[in-house]
Amino acid sequence: MAARKKAKKSKAKKAKKTKSPTRRKKTAKKSPVRKGVGKGRKKARPKARTKKKAQRAATRKPSAKQPAPAASRSAPAAEPAAGSGERIGVVMEYQPHLGLATVQLENGSLRVGEMVRIKGNGSDFTQTVGWLEVDHVHVDEVHAGQTFGLRVNQHAREQDVVYKVLQ
Repeated sequence: MAARKKAKKSKAKKAKKTKSPTRRKKTAKKSPVRKGVGKGRKKARPKARTKKKAQRAATRKPSAKQPAPAASRSAPAAEPAAGSGERIGVVMEYQPHLGLATVQLENGSLRVGEMVRIKGNGSDFTQTVGWLEVDHVHVDEVHAGQTFGLRVNQHAREQDVVYKVLQ
């Protein structure tokens, strides 16, 4: 009797397996893997030169580079064009967030209300002095040898020359 029960159970298991169809979930197809993408891929070597190309390259003359004219390589001129004024100082630093140029006054003096010209590589403008400061204190006049702050209307650069405009 035990043998019959075992046989029935095994038949029932087989029937269950055959009765219930196996259903697979449908998944989206994966995109094909592209070759050559990734860190480990070696780069293709450039093509070897043919004999003719190698001969042409050997017979070519190298292009002669001419040096730039001496005038364009030199520092800003010591004196500007006639009638623009006398040199009084040099811009040491420019602070764009304040619009402030730190100037070293070499000779002469400068007062509020006078005209100055700031000239250099990339900047050339004229303005009236409206605000001067020495050691964070507002002053009306500065003299030779002093370093002072000058509020400027445009961008000034280091080593720009400051001229006092004569009227």
